[in-house]
Amino acid sequence: MAIYKQARWVGCNKANYSTGAISHKRIVIHVAQGSAEGTISWFNDPKAQVSAHFINPKVGRMIQFVDTNETAWHCASYNGESIGVEHEGMAGESLNKNQRDNLEKFFIWAKATHGSTLVYTTDVNANGVIGHGKLGVAGGDHPSCPGEPILADVNKILKGLTKKPVVLKVPPRIPPFVPQGD
Repeated sequence: MAIYKQARWVGCNKANYSTGAISHKRIVIHVAQGSAEGTISWFNDPKAQVSAHFINPKVGRMIQFVDTNETAWHCASYNGESIGVEHEGMAGESLNKNQRDNLEKFFIWAKATHGSTLVYTTDVNANGVIGHGKLGVAGGDHPSCPGEPILADVNKILKGLTKKPVVLKVPPRIPPFVPQGD
């Protein structure tokens, strides 16, 4: 099981996802076109036939619907190789500070847990982080999802993660012994 411990587990209706492993080739960024509560309700309706692994709300910690080792139904032909992350809000909006902070922590977890490549891409064949709309018709044909402001925020977060300094523990420098005269 791959449950993100910093997320609140809500789960979704079993009619809206598939069991079985996924390849974790990419992380797909979505916008919910509404509230987190509305998304929770929709993913728990068996008629929806849709889900994502997470939603990133405007307030509070991320919410998880599907184990990241199972297949959420969020990007059509790419479901079996993608982790889906919805964001509360509307296309054309930017992420707020809470959402940016949540996403940064999630990216670090995804890399540590699944070896996720933390680079933004528009290449549907590449490993990395991609906007849902960049997947084209095969990805469900949602060209405005999640919207350019959210993708700009995601790209900024990813670039910031690659620039974080690595702190090495170096022993203190000990001056060489120099004998003193009598």
